[in-house]
Amino acid sequence: MLDSFYLKNFFCPQVREIYDLKSITENNNWHNTSVFDHTVEVLEKVEELIPHHKSLDQKINDRTRAQLLILATILHDLGKKETLRINEENKTNCPDHEEISAAMSGRILDRFNLSKQEKESTLDMIRNHGIIHDIIKSDDFRNIRIDPFGPPLELLLLGLADTQASILSKTKPENYQMRTQRYEILLKDYGEYKI
Repeated sequence: MLDSFYLKNFFCPQVREIYDLKSITENNNWHNTSVFDHTVEVLEKVEELIPHHKSLDQKINDRTRAQLLILATILHDLGKKETLRINEENKTNCPDHEEISAAMSGRILDRFNLSKQEKESTLDMIRNHGIIHDIIKSDDFRNIRIDPFGPPLELLLLGLADTQASILSKTKPENYQMRTQRYEILLKDYGEYKI
């Protein structure tokens, strides 16, 4: 699991904060592992999905959309350390971790010399990765818009990878199947399909 090319060879030296997530363990219907291990699993799922979506080769200034998706994936749960809550049943949640993750990531992204557009695109993915989960579970999921064209491809892939790297398939298999089927539908609607 820790052999992810991007995490091991490129980002770790520049994103030291990722290692702080090794000590943060979630216990809920989605996770029962450290946030670090979950992040690596999501990254591996994203790495599997990227080659099937050629539009991710397009550049936003100097970086490809795929490179920015990888950055967003690594940073998407960074705020869970600050937002982790444990209830009386020993179940965890991380309310508003997306916004905290985006705020923390803004400073980290400065290390990568991204253009303003590249940085904003990456922060939008981080900030909105919880919204895509809300959209997917809505009965009106096909009609909800984040931008004029619907959810961006990167956000769909991050949400799908986040779902695939969860334990939802074991804790709530019907919910997991519904979500992955809906991602498939949206990816088909988007014109890019491969799960």
